[in-house]
Amino acid sequence: MGKIDGQIYAVGNPAFDKWIEAITKKRRSYKIGLAYNTLDHLDDVDYLIRTLEKKIEGYEICLRPHPADGRVIHFYGKFTISNSKTQSSNSFLKEIDIVIAGNTSLLLEAACMNVLPLQYDFSNYDSYLQDYYGFIRNGLTIHCKSIEEIIDNIKGFDNMKSENIRSRAKGYDASIASDYEFQVKEKIFSILDKQLI
Repeated sequence: MGKIDGQIYAVGNPAFDKWIEAITKKRRSYKIGLAYNTLDHLDDVDYLIRTLEKKIEGYEICLRPHPADGRVIHFYGKFTISNSKTQSSNSFLKEIDIVIAGNTSLLLEAACMNVLPLQYDFSNYDSYLQDYYGFIRNGLTIHCKSIEEIIDNIKGFDNMKSENIRSRAKGYDASIASDYEFQVKEKIFSILDKQLI
C-alpha cells in the first residue's frame, strides 16, 4: 500500500442515538446490575451478591452472565437474571442505575447509557488482564478494590449527578456534550456529503 490521503473524524457511536430518552430522561430504578464472564468464579459472584443483599437496602440486584458463558448458576437469592442471549446490553442497562463488572466492554456501554460503572475483579485475574481495556486508567470506571468500596459507592450514588456519569465516556465517544450528541448518524452523513462533493 502506498500513501493514503484523507482525514480522520472522531464523531462518536451512532448506536446510542436511539437511546436518547433512556439516557436523558433516566429515572432512578434502584437496581444494580452484576455482569460477569468466564474469567469470574461463580463462588465469588455468589459471595458478592450475598454480601450486597445483607448490606444494601432498597436496591434490587440483576445478574447478567456474558452471552458466551454457559455455566449453570448454582446459587439462589433475591436477584433476577438478565438473559444476555435475548436482551441487548443497552436494554439491560436502561433498567439499572449501577453496574458492577470486571474486565468487559459493558462498562463503556454503561457509562454511555448514564449508568454508574463500578469495575471490580470478582476473582484474581492474571496480571496482564488487570485493567485490560484501560477503563480505570482513563477514568471511565470507578475501581473498587473491595466489596466495602462497592458498598460505599452504592451508598454515595444518591448524591451523584447523573450527567457526570455519561461525561466519563467523553474520551471514548466524541459526541458526548457536543452539538450533535444523539445525532451521530446525521453527523457522519454530513461529513460524507462534504467529502464526496
